Amino acid sequence: MGHAAPHGPLPWIKPAVFVGSLVPAVAVVGQGLLGRLGANPIAEALNRLGLMALVFLVAALACTPLKLVFGWTWPIRLRRMLGLFSFFYALLHVTTYTGIDQALDARAILADITKRKFIFVGFAAFLMLIPLAATSTAASVRRLGFVRWKRLHRLAYAAAILGVIHFIWRVKKEAGQERPEGAGRVRHRPCGAPPGAPGPSFPLASTKHQDPLKPKSSFPPPCDREWYLVKISLAHGSMRRAHLQRTAGGPVTTENPVRQEKRDSNRLRRVHGAPDLHREEPACSLLRAGETDW
Repeated sequence: MGHAAPHGPLPWIKPAVFVGSLVPAVAVVGQGLLGRLGANPIAEALNRLGLMALVFLVAALACTPLKLVFGWTWPIRLRRMLGLFSFFYALLHVTTYTGIDQALDARAILADITKRKFIFVGFAAFLMLIPLAATSTAASVRRLGFVRWKRLHRLAYAAAILGVIHFIWRVKKEAGQERPEGAGRVRHRPCGAPPGAPGPSFPLASTKHQDPLKPKSSFPPPCDREWYLVKISLAHGSMRRAHLQRTAGGPVTTENPVRQEKRDSNRLRRVHGAPDLHREEPACSLLRAGETDW
């Protein structure tokens, strides 16, 4: 009895691939009905269905190179099935978007397609898949002729490229990598300037080109640290007096409130290792050596 070659007929492979290709769709529907698609189930379903459409499309395009490189014949017999499953998942993806996410609101759908470029690219890729799925039968090959049929089905490569662009742009948008102009910059007050004074803007810290040996710090600059402690101390004194008033049923002030405010502020600053606020010192006293590392 002869042994089948590794690239032989393999009659079981088409049913196995058919059943396995339905598993992602069943999983999405089942988890959606059970409420296990996360905090945003519609977005999760869209991501999964769109990714599966792209995976099947790339797998269908890879069948011919596999035959040319390795001499396998079984991928060619799976090519049509993989292409149809790509269209099936793309149809589920578009149906979820139009029917569930947009509730069949034609005006909102048209506005999304025209204003959001990743949706426009994805919709264009889906439109390219429609004639490919409609002419995937042997009767279509005979009716169109092999040459015209072959030329038409080259749209699959363009659809795959647009699908990849659509997927990357969608993931990029969800990850929040597209920030508005001017985002990621913070303004610091110049040394000695009063609160609210305008200052130069600096980009926020980034780890992309950061020296690994340089210590990381997210604390404000030295001059802002003084005002930071001032606000903390004043708030602490106000809360302390408010608490005494609530517990005693009235104000419990035994001395000048301004002097009490200064005393509470200086006490809190000494706890944090900072000089007293109300002494006659320069505005940027914390810039002196030994007083900036707290």
